[in-house]
Amino acid sequence: SNFFMNHPVAHFDGAQQQIQVQLPLAGLRKFDLIHERLAKIDIKIYCVVIQLDDRNTIFYHVSKTLELRKEDHKVDRGITFTLEDCKDAVILCLGTVRCWLTSPDGGKEFMSNSSTLMTGEVFDAILIREGKETIFPEEKSDKLPPPILPGDDDEVDWD
Repeated sequence: SNFFMNHPVAHFDGAQQQIQVQLPLAGLRKFDLIHERLAKIDIKIYCVVIQLDDRNTIFYHVSKTLELRKEDHKVDRGITFTLEDCKDAVILCLGTVRCWLTSPDGGKEFMSNSSTLMTGEVFDAILIREGKETIFPEEKSDKLPPPILPGDDDEVDWD
């Protein structure tokens, strides 16, 4: 399910060549609703930059781990990634979450390997053309065409 229901927000500053990510923590899920023995949550934010040049070069930036415990005061956090010469690129902003549990006797903490207690989500994609963010106009229509289903020729068969 959507862990980042508090909707992280990414903003591209073309003049500074930076991506600024704001992570509102006030709306974070209650620890007890995630798991009854949840000790802490580790959050990392990534910024993947795919240069739209001849070689489609990929760079990535990663935050330090933001550790949140149940008793912590959850204040909004932000992080800034400085980019290099970002003229034409697609930037994917994503976050990962790993949960730490306490042992049943409460003596130790360990990182859970349960897929229900870890997630990775792309929360924004930004297109940069000639150093400026491309804004697509929002389109709304009550008359949407039916979805195009793949034909037999479009599907790949199993080996």
